[in-house]
Amino acid sequence: HKPSSAAGDPSLTEEQNKIMSQLALGRSHKEIAADVGISESLLGKRLRQIYEIYGEHDRVKASLIWTARRDQQP
Repeated sequence: HKPSSAAGDPSLTEEQNKIMSQLALGRSHKEIAADVGISESLLGKRLRQIYEIYGEHDRVKASLIWTARRDQQP
């Protein structure tokens, strides 16, 4: 698990933060996968990993958690 140096949740990797930033904007799975450069299938796996970290299995709740953690960063 490589911590992110980019803005976002420091408990997530850079790729996970990129996925969550797009998810928080309401982008579709197809759009996010294309932007990140992975398949939609792999995106689904990555989202399940993020949801597990957050203890949530809902994209809206996960987005809210990610946004709150991002906004707490200095």
